[in-house]
Amino acid sequence: MSEKEIEERFIALETKIAYLEEFTSELQEVVVEHTKTIDRLTAVNKALSEKIEDLMQNEEIPNRKPPHY
Repeated sequence: MSEKEIEERFIALETKIAYLEEFTSELQEVVVEHTKTIDRLTAVNKALSEKIEDLMQNEEIPNRKPPHY
């Protein structure tokens, strides 16, 4: 291999590494965003589950008409 070929391969590898670093950074941002969303949804799910459990423990669930009647 000539020096020129080695240099071209080296530049190609550096370019690929740069793209991989950028991709990894973007992927990390998406993972962090999704983790925050999952945490929020988990909290909402827990609150709703507790509310449903409280309502089910109450044997007198009101059977009221909606306010527009």
